[in-house]
Amino acid sequence: MGIDFSAHGTAMIVVKNNIVTIDAIGPWNLEYFMTLHIRLVQAISQIEDDKYAVLLKPIGEAVAGQDCYKVHLDFIKQGKAKAVAINISLCETPVITRNLLHKIYTDARLEHQFFNDDQSALKWLDTKLY
Repeated sequence: MGIDFSAHGTAMIVVKNNIVTIDAIGPWNLEYFMTLHIRLVQAISQIEDDKYAVLLKPIGEAVAGQDCYKVHLDFIKQGKAKAVAINISLCETPVITRNLLHKIYTDARLEHQFFNDDQSALKWLDTKLY
């Protein structure tokens, strides 16, 4: 018999000019990632071609349990994102979050880079899309 938990963490997802922006407020649990994945598939379906990139903005205590790693890694590997820019400026756990995200994106073989503002991140993403 399993126990259902509610999602910890929230995300706001916006798609504009083939960039999927995710404001992800942590901490996160497995249920959060399951909900996030469904919402991301819906958001990406709005993009006419498979050419998109992600601006991730981890906010607050942006950490997740070890049980989330494989589930999220498998999801990322199925995607077709060209790159991920991570704006770490609003994160209260920057070292831990940076290490966690770097490991996930490296293991998924997804090009990524960390930034301290949206403008620099978006400029870098434009070079990856066009």
